[in-house]
Amino acid sequence: MEKISISHQLSPSSWNRFEECPRKYWLSRQRLPRRASMPASLGNAIHNSMEEICNLDVKDRDDLEIGWLSNSMKEILDKHWEIEKKLFLETPRKPKWKPHLISKAREGFIGALNILFTRVSFAKKKFSEVSIGDWKNLQSILLLNEGSLASEDGKLIGRLDLLVDDLDVNGNDLISTSNANISLLPNGSGKVILDGNGSSGGVSVTDGLIDIRTGTGAVAKVKFYCLKYFWIFSNITC
Repeated sequence: MEKISISHQLSPSSWNRFEECPRKYWLSRQRLPRRASMPASLGNAIHNSMEEICNLDVKDRDDLEIGWLSNSMKEILDKHWEIEKKLFLETPRKPKWKPHLISKAREGFIGALNILFTRVSFAKKKFSEVSIGDWKNLQSILLLNEGSLASEDGKLIGRLDLLVDDLDVNGNDLISTSNANISLLPNGSGKVILDGNGSSGGVSVTDGLIDIRTGTGAVAKVKFYCLKYFWIFSNITC
């Protein structure tokens, strides 16, 4: 691909800035000294902490180890908070540093992890219950963390906070660690769908209710096999 000058690259935020005010966009491209701000420092601390916790090296630690996550989160966030503070105070144009906003950074860090946990089915786990084995599994499906995206011609760029792979067991079993349950918990009004779309065919489970539909209009059946006998229950709602 032909090399393109970085001056011709455009991010979605830059485009929005241009639409808001062309002069504001032009000034943003002049590499003028920037004014430090607490919101920017707070956001950077959260983003950089998320990147580090997701890439944490745990390969040589015991899979059954628990109780480690909260301590690691505190250490990582405190480190990045101090880094942002140093950069903030070294900036010529700056307001007053607000140390009490670290509580907001903690809330943001926890919120970001909870979003990730929902995506990888950790939603019902407390931080103290997350094992090293769980974290290794999470890292195995985390495709990208704080990455950059660019169009094929290199002119449109952007940032991506997290990209998580879809679950593909590829014929393998789903096996939990430490005798833990395997929970399938859709968000909101979502359903667990088996062998179909859950509307015209297949099995759907939601809030303790099981719907079975054949998709052909025929009566759905449930077969129970036990030694020499089996029972067939017909006329199940479909």
